[in-house]
This record gives sequence, C-alpha cells and structure tokens, in this order.
Amino acid sequence: MKLQLKYYLCIMKSIFNLIIILSLSTSSFSQKDSLIIFNLKTSADTSVNDVQGLYNLFSSRFVYDTLFHNRQQPASLWIDAEVFLNGKPVLACKSTRSFKNKKGNCGFRTYIRQKDVLVKRNLLPYYALELKEGKYDLAIKITAWKNDTSFSGETAQRIKIYGDSIIKATVNIPPKEYFKVLVSGVRAMETDFEGDPWDYNLISGAPPDICWKVIAGEGDNADFFYSSPVVKNSYSAAWLDDSGEITISKSDKIYVKVYDNDPINDDLMSSLHLSLNELIELSAKNKEIVLGRLSYFKLSAERLRQ
Repeated sequence: MKLQLKYYLCIMKSIFNLIIILSLSTSSFSQKDSLIIFNLKTSADTSVNDVQGLYNLFSSRFVYDTLFHNRQQPASLWIDAEVFLNGKPVLACKSTRSFKNKKGNCGFRTYIRQKDVLVKRNLLPYYALELKEGKYDLAIKITAWKNDTSFSGETAQRIKIYGDSIIKATVNIPPKEYFKVLVSGVRAMETDFEGDPWDYNLISGAPPDICWKVIAGEGDNADFFYSSPVVKNSYSAAWLDDSGEITISKSDKIYVKVYDNDPINDDLMSSLHLSLNELIELSAKNKEIVLGRLSYFKLSAERLRQ
C-alpha cells in the first residue's frame, strides 16, 4: 500500500511539473527570465572515477526575455548548488577547489546557455564536505543567476525557478584521509604520445613547459587540488614545494599527473591513479620510475593527521 501511494505521489508530482512547464511555454509569462527544471534526482553513496559521493542529475531550460533586453541571451548565466544540513550551509574542506563557493561553503557552479536544454550529471564528493564520519540528512539547494551585459563587474541578478529546486538525501559519510605529496623531479622524453616534438604547433622542437597536478575525478567532476609552478623550456624539472594538506575519503583514488603546460590545453606527459595506501607504498620505495613520456619520475608522500 505504501509503495502504491509513493508511486501515485510521484506521478502526481510529475504531472504538476509538466503543467507548469506547458503553461510557461504557452502563456504571456513564457518570456520572463526564468529557469525551468524538468528533472532533479540524486543517488547517495555512489562512486564515480573511484571517488565516493552524491551523484546528482538535473535537466533544465532557461527562458530569456529577448524583447525586453534587446539581446538574444545574457553575457553569462549559471546555476549554483549549495549543501545544507539542518537548514545551515555545510562548510567545504580546505583543499577542494571545484566544490567550494566564495563563502567557503560546499557546493558547485554550472554555466549554461540560453537556448539549450541542459542535462547535468555530477558527483558531489563526500571529502568536500566538512563533516565527520556518520549518517546525515542533507539538502542541496539550487539557485540561478545571470549577468545581462558582462561576465564580471556587473551585479548578478537572481532568476526565478519553476519546478523542484531542492534535492534531499540521506548519506553515509566515510572516514577521511589526509596527506601531502611532492613530485621532486622528472625528465621528459623528446616526443609526446603521438611521436611529435613537444610544442611543435607553437615553436617546433621547443622543450616542454613542465608542471604537475594532484586531481580527484575526471571531466566535469575533476577537482584540481594542487598545481605546481611551471618549469619553462626544459626536458628536466625539479620542485621543493609539496602540495600541502589534501583531504579525500578513505578508499578514494587520486591522480598525480605531469603536463606540458600550454596556453590552451595542457599536454599529458604521465599519470598515476592511486589510493592513498598505494601512494604511500610507492613513496616508501624511494626510487625513480619510468612513467608515460617520462624517463625519470620520482615522488614522495606523507600521511597526515593519523
């Protein structure tokens, strides 16, 4: 009986949202600046690219009053998502960059285009939440914003949302792990993975500009914890400064990648994808290795906050 009632309520909710969407599309209000959310779902305790978190999916479409603004679309348009516990924002951990807003709270931002139906899938990692191990009832609140004429320097205007704008989920936060890592030295081969010289499209035969990064996740879910200084025009590079403290969930894996730094897209030179235990084991060997397009690669890592 309970399952039937839950199913009935879900159907009624979907019909209600559809009525709102259809009325917006056909009424005189359809040209008012607004964000229509068609679908908003979440799946707790999910792992994507060996990172644990809340997997979220939402689809939406932005409606813009082109006649009033005398332009086809705003200069910038985005959706902000922020995590709440008991009505209060949840702080983000210090090391996350992709899942921290300007107030220091945990969340994420997605930029969208006016005419597109946006389907967004992302993982909100548990490590980004400044919460101890345990079970929590969380809410993710969605807001929409725009700047009509400039990307910056203009006061952002909030946009009305039609449809669901809050995701609720019960999550099990795993224990956290803390560490720091240092890539102390690398030596690059003369060609990239395609057999071409580094920077051959810019200055043919020029040595690479080398840097290394610590990353969790991939694609839209990537969180760049640390990017090293760039050693320019050299096949060899060495660094003295480590990443500083990084926070992940127990059993998460991170990437340590070395790149040829370029103005548009960095070219990958090597990549490691390891758990913290595997990273510490590699460090304990205290040996250089051949990795990707590197004939020499050496790192050290240290577990923190035992």
